[in-house]
Order: sequence, then structure tokens, then C-alpha cells
Amino acid sequence: MAEPFSIAVGVLSVLSTVTKLSIQFPQFVSAVRGAKDDITGVRGELEAISVSLAKLKESERHIPEIFHKNIEELLSGCNVVLEGIYNQLRVIQASRAQSWRWTITGRSELVRRKSSLEGYKSALSLLLLTCGLYILLSRRCRRCSGPFPC
Repeated sequence: MAEPFSIAVGVLSVLSTVTKLSIQFPQFVSAVRGAKDDITGVRGELEAISVSLAKLKESERHIPEIFHKNIEELLSGCNVVLEGIYNQLRVIQASRAQSWRWTITGRSELVRRKSSLEGYKSALSLLLLTCGLYILLSRRCRRCSGPFPC
């Protein structure tokens, strides 16, 4: 059974990787010509994921246990994709033929990973919405002790 502590660790892990990427983006864009538009798209996904993570962190105590494992798996998978992006950009930036390598393989790989990030972003948003609905529908009416609303 998952504990809120492990959700908090997952959120912090993803936020840590988001921060590493945010620091790396300007360096990468200045080193690799033609990467700005692609990096801007990934940056937008990172901002949306950060917003969802902030909401998750705020409501962590109220999330039913039934969702904990799903959230942990979602955070873990998201972090794997983010680490992949980070490592990919590091490798390309370290190579001598940065622009060439970016054009040949880097751009398509980043687009594939960005698509995965979009999926994780959507899944995280849906999971938060589902948790909210679950909490709302599981409340009891104070007057009749029946399901809310009565």
C-alpha cells in the first residue's frame, strides 16, 4: 500500500528533474541552432506538468489510498521521460557536431518524448480530476448521513 510520503517523494523527484531541464534549456538553445522552437514546446509541457504537480502536492493529504499506486507509477514514468530528455540534450550538447546531430536524430527523438510528456500531463490532470470527484461523491450529508448531495 502506498503512503503519501512516497507521493511527496515522487513529486519532488519530478520537480527536481524539471528544474534541471529548465536550467539546461537556455544553454542548449544557445549552443544548438534551430532547437529553439522544439525546446519552447517542451518547456510549455513542463510548465503544465509543474502546475499539476503543485495541485497534487496541495491535495496530497486528501487523496484516497485507492489512487496512491497509480499516482506513484505516473510520477515514476513521467520522471523517466524527463530524465531521457535531459540526457539526450546533454549528449547532443557535448558532441562536436551539435547542429548536425540535432537535425539528424535529436529533433525526432525530442518530439517523441514530448508526445509522451503530453500523455503524462493529460493522465495526471485526469487523475487529479477523478480524485476530486471521488472525494466529492464519497462525502456524506450531515443531516441524513446519506450520500451527498441528498
